[in-house]
Amino acid sequence: MSLLSIDAVDRLRDAFRSIGYLTDPVLEAIGEQGQRGLGRNTTVAASCALDARENWGKGIAEAAQDPLSAAIRLWLLRQPVPVAALSALPMEDLVAAGIVAVDGDLALGEVDIRPYGSPDDGADGWVVSDPTPGLDRVITRTRPDYVLGVSPASTSLAQMTSRRRVGSALDLGCGCGVQSLHLARHAGRVIATDVNPRALEMAELTLALSEAGTADSSDDGPAAASAGHPVELRQGSLFEPFCGPPAERFDLIVSNPPYVMSPPRPAAERLTYREAGFEGDGLVEAVVRGVPDHLAEGGTAQILANWAVLGDQPWQERLAGWVAGRGCDLWVVERESLDVHEYIETWLTDAGLDGSPCWHDRYTEWLGYFARLGITGVSMGWLTLTDAGRSQPDLSFESWPWAIQQPVGPAIGQHREGVDDA
Repeated sequence: MSLLSIDAVDRLRDAFRSIGYLTDPVLEAIGEQGQRGLGRNTTVAASCALDARENWGKGIAEAAQDPLSAAIRLWLLRQPVPVAALSALPMEDLVAAGIVAVDGDLALGEVDIRPYGSPDDGADGWVVSDPTPGLDRVITRTRPDYVLGVSPASTSLAQMTSRRRVGSALDLGCGCGVQSLHLARHAGRVIATDVNPRALEMAELTLALSEAGTADSSDDGPAAASAGHPVELRQGSLFEPFCGPPAERFDLIVSNPPYVMSPPRPAAERLTYREAGFEGDGLVEAVVRGVPDHLAEGGTAQILANWAVLGDQPWQERLAGWVAGRGCDLWVVERESLDVHEYIETWLTDAGLDGSPCWHDRYTEWLGYFARLGITGVSMGWLTLTDAGRSQPDLSFESWPWAIQQPVGPAIGQHREGVDDA
């Protein structure tokens, strides 16, 4: 995929609006069963809803009369679509950028573009990413530089993030750019980083299409003139892009880092969006240890991640050691706990290895890796660090596997206020 020009972005956005390729019309078109089906990674229910909506089987002429259905099939359902049905879209731009491929009279989406809307803060637009893997049980190997779209994890991070007005915010490991889409609404300045250049390309298109405002570090990127607070995109690992001297500091840092604890593999074989080549949970530890050097006075960092459970050692003790002597409050909410088998099976499936000849060998390798590191379980949850200026930082740990009313960001802010008043 290559970047679209500003004019091409404007044409695509205008086309989406004109055909109703927006969150509510799309959800109405595929219906509740279609929505639930896509949540299970199946398209049948949504496709049936569209069949009933526009009598797709009657031929190209009828299909061309419903450009919204055509766009839904192209991107959400990953179906070949007659080129004639997409006449409302700037197809020349999309094909030239590698966003859509054309074979004869049919078009196929090469990347995923789907409407996005958040009821809690009004962030909306379109998110650009790679297509959903494993759709309709079609298992394919995931490319190393795969860019994940809006996932349950990214939604959780968005819902737990404080929406208070801040001067500066950092989206650490931005992926497709969905967190920056939110941050641009309440931060005067946003920096988004990723080690994957392809992720930065897709994040730039996400933000430009959504009019969230983007600029690269030289302020001459193709979407630099977009409206809204500017989001500056920088390539690099962890805190490298702004270590200074002096180190840049932020009022708010958010991160859903690539936290999967997989056996070591060459960089070309790792899935960049979920694996970073650190041993065990070393990447998450590096993020937590690095945060205090980049928080402004009174600033907050909110991280969604996994961490390892080592034998009989309480995980609370391990995480407390990551912030010892750094002067930051730490509040950790464990949301889920998995044994090593559940964890390994989840991520082997995510990598598209279900049914592959290497499934058992990779499973066994992973078990051996965990045994060597002493990992007996894995926790997932929320970590909130605050530079509260206390001589004795507040450390708080709890487990809450039950449902939580979302968004939970305001409650996290109230927790900080409660500690301040104590």
